[in-house]
Amino acid sequence: MRSICIILFKYGKKDIFQKLIEDVVTHTKNLSLQLELYNNVVKVGKSLTLDFDDAYQYIIAKTKLNSSFFVKTCIYSLSKLYIQKFVI
Repeated sequence: MRSICIILFKYGKKDIFQKLIEDVVTHTKNLSLQLELYNNVVKVGKSLTLDFDDAYQYIIAKTKLNSSFFVKTCIYSLSKLYIQKFVI
């Protein structure tokens, strides 16, 4: 989500940022990891050759939602939708 907002600000799309907040943020739940799970981020990053963001999301999906595919699909779809529709 933060990455999308950075892109929107970079391209001067602050009005779209506001729409994103209204559409998405008010209807989603913020998930975060407990401190003791950060070691898993490192392990998954190494074993699957993932950068920090992807490894973090993977661990969130496994521990909080039990579905890494669902989370990655949602994040990818949301990013693609907003970038294609409002930025490009």
